[in-house]
Amino acid sequence: MKTDWVSYKHYRMDNSQESIDILYACLTAAWTLGQINSYFTDSHCYCGHSAHFIVGITVAILEHNNNVYMGYSFCSNKDQFCKKTGRRIALGRAMKQAEHV
Repeated sequence: MKTDWVSYKHYRMDNSQESIDILYACLTAAWTLGQINSYFTDSHCYCGHSAHFIVGITVAILEHNNNVYMGYSFCSNKDQFCKKTGRRIALGRAMKQAEHV
């Protein structure tokens, strides 16, 4: 798919209220768009029976045919934060969303 433009935003999570607000907004959007299958509460993402503290978020913003699509990737405390990997996952999710419209 040829895109018009893509931009990225990376967030490192801490205990501030701003981080918590960003986390909830991104998790809610990703959940609504069907990009995550987990459920979440506070700052933990529950996948099956294990809980992972989210330490980083990457958001890909993709414009294609005058529409904007967003993809999200989440980095837990079990992962090594890597911008390249986060961008690849987030962009893939945004492109998948664009293809289904």
